[in-house]
Amino acid sequence: MGPSWILFLIAGIVAVFLMFLSFDFTLVILSTLVGATLILRSMSFGNLDAVTMFIVLLFFGIIVQFLLFQYGKAFPRLTY
Repeated sequence: MGPSWILFLIAGIVAVFLMFLSFDFTLVILSTLVGATLILRSMSFGNLDAVTMFIVLLFFGIIVQFLLFQYGKAFPRLTY
């Protein structure tokens, strides 16, 4: 078991702990982490540092998902 497996194990334990605390919050965080990683791997951003861009994408993703979760609920239809 190399050091990378230890990091995956720790991340897995933290993810399970967060899932028990709040499923919605954990889903937002994990999907934002995966989304930011996929964007960084598929695109190049020129002279921008990868860590800086990751933090920007992470922040933007969390804000957008929380706003969608907060205000994206459909209004009940009025039926006559």
